[in-house]
Amino acid sequence: MSTSLGGGVPSVQLEPVRNHGFRTWQFLASIPGSSVRVKQVDLGSEDLVFVFPKWVYNCPVVNGFLSSADLGGRRIALAVTYTSGNISGYVERLTRKIGKRGGGKILLSMPVKRGGSEEDREKFIDGLRHLSGGD
Repeated sequence: MSTSLGGGVPSVQLEPVRNHGFRTWQFLASIPGSSVRVKQVDLGSEDLVFVFPKWVYNCPVVNGFLSSADLGGRRIALAVTYTSGNISGYVERLTRKIGKRGGGKILLSMPVKRGGSEEDREKFIDGLRHLSGGD
């Protein structure tokens, strides 16, 4: 499903091939490294910005996407939203995983606390502006 981040910036929503009930998703999210097959998405040739929530230990949908996506030659920014705790280790592992996938280059990677400070969100947005040559 194609959506928009606003301002004409295209985005896609990752969807599993087979949807599961809440308890199954909870179980899968508790197993580090677990993944599910996802519907294919057209990434075009654009640079990528990944923004998604941190699940319990991992996100099976994101892992499924990363196992099949061609990230070669793209510049990538990663923001992982979370509600509590320290997730810097999770973000670092995910950054390494993305970096190993097909030659994509991670230019910005950081946790962003949901309901957190406006400063954190602005830091990520400023990083994106810097990467795109603005400001």
